[in-house]
Amino acid sequence: MITQRLAVSLIGICLLALGCKQRTEDSNLQGVSTLVMEAHKLPEAYIDSVKSEVAKYPKFIVGDDQDLVLRNFALIPKVYRQELYNMYEKKDFEGIKVEGTPSSYSGITSGQKPYWVRINGTNLKSNADQALRGRVAYALFDKIAADADLTRDQLQGHMSTVVTEGRKSSKVNSFTQGRSEDYFAEVFDDFYHSERSRKFLLDELPRTYSLASKLLVQPDWLNIHNP
Repeated sequence: MITQRLAVSLIGICLLALGCKQRTEDSNLQGVSTLVMEAHKLPEAYIDSVKSEVAKYPKFIVGDDQDLVLRNFALIPKVYRQELYNMYEKKDFEGIKVEGTPSSYSGITSGQKPYWVRINGTNLKSNADQALRGRVAYALFDKIAADADLTRDQLQGHMSTVVTEGRKSSKVNSFTQGRSEDYFAEVFDDFYHSERSRKFLLDELPRTYSLASKLLVQPDWLNIHNP
């Protein structure tokens, strides 16, 4: 059986061979200190700037509790938000909809477009963060692969090498332990949710965290200093 150390080395070699662009790994989360950067703790000036972005794209977010949805959306880096706006204008992404009881939560079938994100309004306050960021991750899968000089299939392959780590953890949602894209969505959410969730990845799923740090841009909120 391949040891964890060897597995990590193989992942690193494979990523470099494929030309995956390295991201600066900031495991000490400088800029937030002991701050847990969650949606309700983002500075209002930052929230206002994201509101101004979204306002340029009518009906990008529709339904109830749009402020709560927007605050969770704001935790996603601007570069990814802009990609979603671009997809929205090209009708490859239908936006974010809060519905009473949606029949489905997101368009995620094998990269088919258009993508959409639908959030259950009944449970919005308890699951807005994961329901939003995790499902947005499906729509961003192709961009993140392209940014790393990978194809969709190659990115799926890289995620499949670490999903086994998630299966061994009792703290990872069992739903995400099947398809590599589902696991990616869970990791994407934890990577951007808060300092605490990033620490969970680092401590509980180190191979997964290492790969995510190479594939994903760092959170914008790492550079936000609350008074």
